[in-house]
Amino acid sequence: MRTARPRPQVNSLEIRWETLRSRLDALAGVLTRRGCLCSRRAGRSSRVWSVRYSEVVDGRRIQRTLYVGKDPVVVQRTRQYLVDLRDDTEWIDGLPALCRAARGVLRALGRARKCSRPHDGAADWPL
Repeated sequence: MRTARPRPQVNSLEIRWETLRSRLDALAGVLTRRGCLCSRRAGRSSRVWSVRYSEVVDGRRIQRTLYVGKDPVVVQRTRQYLVDLRDDTEWIDGLPALCRAARGVLRALGRARKCSRPHDGAADWPL
């Protein structure tokens, strides 16, 4: 008679998170600008969470929802994922201002160099 081997315990929470994370990764480009974690009532006392976002398809904006669930661990991981995603791309919003500041500094240095050049005949002036 064969004895049944015990099945390895699979953490369903980790499986759900990995599935959700792969879907969030696929939507990362959309979620950096548009998307939020929202809750809604499901029944009398239960609250479920989902990520709401909008996409542009054929020139029309379509609202979509990605179900997260009611497990507080998965909800917190999703919230942290969205925060980290936006923190990684936040510097892009400040890039034009940084370029303008760098251009202003270069212009000022160019003017200072022109003003501080010696007159003709100064042989010891380094360029």
